[in-house]
Amino acid sequence: MTAKYDYELVVIGAGSGGLAAAQQAADLGKRVAIAEKSEIGGTCVNRGCIPTKLMIYAAQFAKQQKVAGSYGWVNPEGLFDWPDLKQAMNDYIESLRKSQTENLDGIKILRGQATFIDSHTLQIDETTVTTEFVLIAVGSRPLMPDIPGYVYPPQICNGSRLV
Repeated sequence: MTAKYDYELVVIGAGSGGLAAAQQAADLGKRVAIAEKSEIGGTCVNRGCIPTKLMIYAAQFAKQQKVAGSYGWVNPEGLFDWPDLKQAMNDYIESLRKSQTENLDGIKILRGQATFIDSHTLQIDETTVTTEFVLIAVGSRPLMPDIPGYVYPPQICNGSRLV
């Protein structure tokens, strides 16, 4: 049987949802590609959840140092080095990207901005591909509700959140 399309599924976006969907389709024996204009992992891995959690963990050490003397630590004070933290975060994020990419067995990564030519044809930078199905998994942006009195970003006053 000759293939009518280059791929059975092209997923636009390599965040957690796009990666999971692509892998599931590949596991079912489908010809799959992912179109991604940025880094593998999406917002969570590259700019959101993971970097935020790493910074929170680093900040918690300062608080722990204050009480460490009460638990037998002789010299708990230490110096914080922002460039070292940034490098450690970047190294960790890069290792996550590498791991996610290595787990994409049989899935082609098409680097670039995907644009629809028609319902079965995508232009991804200089490459044109055809596909039976397209899954758009590009994430979202927050929508601020149009509610009278709502202030964004939330204002903080005396430790309380004002909205």
